[in-house]
Amino acid sequence: DRLLPETGVDSEVVKRNREISLSDSDRLLPETGVDSEVVKRNREISLSDSDRLLPETGVDSNPPKGKVVKNSFGTKSSKLIPDTISSIRSRLIVKLSGVSMQELSVLKGLDLVTLKSLEKLIDAGGEYKTFSRKLLRATFSHPLGDEVLPAREIKRLLVNFEKLRDGNPNIAIKYASFLNAPKRTLHSMDEFFAACVKEKTCGSILNSLEDRIKSVTISSEEVMLMNKNPGPYLEFYIPMAKRYPLGDYVGKGAYGAVFCVEKISGKCRKVIKIPLLFHPENIYEMEHELSNVYLRYGDRAAQIHTPVSQEVMIKTFIEGEEAVDIIGAGRTLSKAQEDDVVTFFRDMYAANITNPRVQWADIKANNLRWDVSKNKWVFVDTGARSPRNMFTKADSFFDTFGRGFFFPAWLKPKGKQLADLKVQWQRVCQKIMLGLTTEKRSLLGPACSMP
Repeated sequence: DRLLPETGVDSEVVKRNREISLSDSDRLLPETGVDSEVVKRNREISLSDSDRLLPETGVDSNPPKGKVVKNSFGTKSSKLIPDTISSIRSRLIVKLSGVSMQELSVLKGLDLVTLKSLEKLIDAGGEYKTFSRKLLRATFSHPLGDEVLPAREIKRLLVNFEKLRDGNPNIAIKYASFLNAPKRTLHSMDEFFAACVKEKTCGSILNSLEDRIKSVTISSEEVMLMNKNPGPYLEFYIPMAKRYPLGDYVGKGAYGAVFCVEKISGKCRKVIKIPLLFHPENIYEMEHELSNVYLRYGDRAAQIHTPVSQEVMIKTFIEGEEAVDIIGAGRTLSKAQEDDVVTFFRDMYAANITNPRVQWADIKANNLRWDVSKNKWVFVDTGARSPRNMFTKADSFFDTFGRGFFFPAWLKPKGKQLADLKVQWQRVCQKIMLGLTTEKRSLLGPACSMP
């Protein structure tokens, strides 16, 4: 009795092979004859789930992780349509809730692999979810202002953190808790995790970190270093923290923060310089090389007591005022200090003949200190900068020796101090010219009338 009249075709077979059953006509959408259930299955957002849409965006607040496909017989297939960047991003927006414009902008820059790693952490909840949120909010200081973490840095950090979490979840959760501190950036942590996971040192560094945090000698400056430069601080300093607990804060340059590590009779004798970033090896090699050059020509550098292979440097502490301290206090150089600028130039000129890398010397008012034990200007930081034609071009010559000692770019001397500094520089410049060839004087002489 199932045979259809006049055809002899089995009606059940027809039902199975038709997308729309004859008995299900009430499911057809008005005016179109299209099966409403088919529409629901094939649309990313169900018509019946319009209340899931986020206001003003049309983003599905609960998009499916994968869609079940039905074959031509109406039975379920195990094959899932894979996630897309759009679908994962939509889910993350909902799971995080209250996503800011900055966070949305960062999310849009992440690839599929990174988004999936981020979702795993969010789904883990607790400190991991907080850590995930911080990745999208984290910024770091830049000369042009604070910047968000680049997508490649977030990806590298997540990939290596996921490896740590898979292998050592107890250690990973402690790192997440440490990094979730409000003022702590995540910048540079990608390189730290890449190194400690590869070398299997994450656990030992964490133990040393916990001991250091408990120390009563930890200063506010060290906490600031820990917050702003956590990667280098953890990788380079923490493993040696027990041997070299940081003392008084001495200062900070472009490449490192300096603390006293050895005192004799209440006076600092040695300092430790901790990198602020992960630098290529040649940066440290250049600093050692220039230090040796300055020591050879005029004994004008702090002695470095650590090998080239070590990123953290232990150096002899030089006592005295820096040129920037003198100018900043509204004073001018003493007669001895003024005369030694001439000798300083001659030492650098002689050094350049044998080692042209002297042109990379970072000669500036906050790198040069008047060593009272030697009565001469000495480099407290022998790090390199971009090279200058200080021995062949007047403007570079003035920028190095005139601005470097008398007119720091970030200070603006005025009135009598400015007039006196100009007189001092003219005297120094003219004395330097007396020791040069006619050709060199013609090249550098115009600097004597600057600024």
